Formats: sequence, structure tokens, C-alpha cells
Amino acid sequence: MLLAAALASAVEPPPVWRGALDQITAASLSGHVSFLASDLLEGRDTPSRGLDLAAEYIAAQFRRAGLEPAGDDGYFQTAKLTMLQPNPEGAELALRGPEAMVRAAPSSLVASCASELEVSGLPAVKSAADTIKDLKPEQVKGKALILDAGEPGKLAPHARRLSGLGAALIVVLLSEESQLSEARRQRLTDPEAPPPAAPPVLTVSDPALLRLARSDAPLTVSAACNARVQQPAIVRNVVGLLRGSDRSLADTAVVVSAHYDHVGKAAYGEGDRIYNGANDDASGTAAMIEIASVLAALPEKPKRSIVFAAFFGEERGMLGSRYYARRPVVPLDRTVANINIEQVGRPWPEDPNKRLRAWVTGYRYSDVVSVLKQAGEATGVELLRDARHDEEYFAFSDNIAFAEKGVPAHTVCTSFYFPDYHQPGDHWDKLDYGNMAGVTRMIALGALMTADSTALPRWNERNSKADKYRQIRGQ
Repeated sequence: MLLAAALASAVEPPPVWRGALDQITAASLSGHVSFLASDLLEGRDTPSRGLDLAAEYIAAQFRRAGLEPAGDDGYFQTAKLTMLQPNPEGAELALRGPEAMVRAAPSSLVASCASELEVSGLPAVKSAADTIKDLKPEQVKGKALILDAGEPGKLAPHARRLSGLGAALIVVLLSEESQLSEARRQRLTDPEAPPPAAPPVLTVSDPALLRLARSDAPLTVSAACNARVQQPAIVRNVVGLLRGSDRSLADTAVVVSAHYDHVGKAAYGEGDRIYNGANDDASGTAAMIEIASVLAALPEKPKRSIVFAAFFGEERGMLGSRYYARRPVVPLDRTVANINIEQVGRPWPEDPNKRLRAWVTGYRYSDVVSVLKQAGEATGVELLRDARHDEEYFAFSDNIAFAEKGVPAHTVCTSFYFPDYHQPGDHWDKLDYGNMAGVTRMIALGALMTADSTALPRWNERNSKADKYRQIRGQ
């Protein structure tokens, strides 16, 4: 039986469920967010002391709720990763045109190379960030690819494609030297699941070199760099288990998740340098904590188990959720759904009628969304589809780690972007905790309905874009 059909008559929650949902309040949510997004935690970068403090706080909340510890060290699931630091020693970059050659000033250059590199006279191919999709491997293979990024974040969505083009070297042009701070950030990798091999990347903001690179002249590139410095890094997911009450279904589970990391703090500059990450994603973490607290207090637990997971490293490429997907608390073939929570504190766009609203990624991908919609009807929250962002953002949050293993998985949010996204201004006192409380009740009820049903969530057979996930599941 399909899950949505099985729950069609269950829109009105039983009184005991309703009473539990009412315990989720704006005050309780603001209490969690104000700590997780405080300056004390310095932006919760992965790894950092602030991230460790946040992990301890989440574990304490799981302990208070009475969840079973589900990690390898109590509530902690420990990952041993490798930190890759750009090596400033020996980095050189020069462009030669028909009439001039320009060398980058060392202070304007950041080199990230997996191994030692020295090349001379490579022909250059130029591209802007928004035309990367038009590049063909035969245009780029063995050459130097010059990318006019404008700002660092514009290249992130194209990382996988860039790795597959076969360039011998990538030169990234940035508009301002201050933007090199992002290029200087240490990179994390999981030795057990390394990313695809990437070409050497030299990021530069030297004004004279940028002028030549942005001219119409044909160019050749010469460059050198040393291999990145490697250091071990230990980071932790925080995982608790609410065991199901049905003997035949308790070994299956719904995963409710959120990422608790953010991007840390700026290396230099004046004024506020801490990226507090209140909406992204202390809000989702707080919602998950409150859901765990109220569901764990139910006198009768749902039939299936519920795993509550706070992930590290989402901002580093969904590292924590992918780590969990390789070491799940409940095997993924018995994990029936993942409901991920991200950016639920800043409504977007504002509703002039002040109705409670939320959005979900992959709106037409599985019947988990139908259940969330029913939960929204019962809690007074309108669950909407945003045609522009729905499918694009499906692959850019932690739900994708589950979907790629065949588990029906979605992210619930109240904004896809907002004015302080990845900026120091993402502070806890800017969140709409009334809307957030309503959305959190909806998610709690949706998770409870899914976990208490004997029916299995399924991918949508009528949506071809869900086929690759459905086939993994064997549906």
C-alpha cells in the first residue's frame, strides 16, 4: 500500500500527538538557536572548537530527551578525515600574451595542487562561471583553463564537471584580493571516499594579471606549485535513536536530520567577522532537537524507529551525511525515509497575510511529500512547491546522501536564500520563531505519521527525474 493512501484518513492527529506537538514553542526554539549561533561558537566551521561545542550541546539535548546513544562513542559518530592546506611555498603563475608577460604577485596567489606541478607555455582556454556548462572536454583537455569567477562561490556548483574536463591546470580569476580568503580555506576529504581527482587550481587576484587574462589576446600559461599540506582531522556526527514500538517494524527507521556546521569566521577584516549561521542551519538543528524531545516523551512510541542525526560538514560538501550513509545506524535498505531540515527560521518570501508556510525540495519525487502536506493541513502550515528551486536544491543539501542510496529523502525549508546567507549578519534574533514553531510541528507530525505507518514511502513512478533514485531502491 502507498504511504500517502494509507494515511489519507489520518489528517487529524490523535489527542496525545496533538499534545506533544503543542510542546514545540517559539521560546524553546529560540533558546537552542541563540546558543548554537552565538559568537562563542565562532561560526561552527568543520573542524573547529565551536563545532565541538555545538556537538556536545546537541548530545546533551539528546541525553535529556532520553534518546538511545547511536554512535561509536555514545552519541558521537566519529570520522577521521584529512585536512588539505594550500602550500604557499613555491607557488608561481605567469601569463604570456603576444606583447607582454605578467607574473602574479605571491600575495595575490593561492595554489591548491594534489602533487608537485611545473608547467610552461600551456595554451589557455577562457570561460566565465556561467558558460562552464558549454565547455567540451576536447576544447580543454591538456590545456590551462582560465575561469573568470568574479566571486569564489560561483564555481562550487560546477566542481564535478570541472574535474571531468581534463584540464592540465585551472586558473581562477577573482575580482578582489580579499576574496582569496575563501581560496585559502583548508579543504577536508574523507580518505575512505575521496572526491574525484581534480586538476591543480591556482586562484589569483593580481590586477595586472587579471587585465591580461581578461583581454582578447591569445595566452599561454606557466605555473608551479608544491603539493598541499595534509593534516588529520577528527569530526563528529551526533546521532540518537528513538526505538520503535512494533516488534516487526522497530528494526526499520525514519531519519530526521539537519546539519549543525557553518562556515566559521573571516580570517581578517574589520567589524563582525563571525558567520553565526543562525538560519543556516542552527534553525534546522534546533527544530530537530525539539522534535526529538517531544516524540521521545510520547507514552507510546511510533511503530518504526526514528534516527535523529546532526551532521558535520554540509558546508564542505555534505561530508557528514555521506559519512553516515556509509555507516548508517539502521541499514539503508531498512531506512524508509529521510526528512532533512534546513533554513526554517527566515520565511521567504514574506506572506502579507502571515500564514505559516514552508517549501520542500523534490516536491514531486516521492510520496513523503504527500505525508508532509497532510501534516501541514493538520498543523496549519501550507507546504508549497517552488518551481525554480525545487529540483535545483534537491541535490544541494544532506537529503541527497540518502537519495543517492535509494532512500526517499527531502529537505524542508522556509527559504532557499535570504539577505544574510553566508554572511556575518545571520544572527539568531532575526529569525521568525513563530513561523518556525509551526513548521517544526508540521515536520514532527510528518515524521511521526511516516514512522507509525506500516506502509512504505515510495519514489514517484510517474516522474522520470526520480527514476534514478527509484531504480537504486529497486522499486
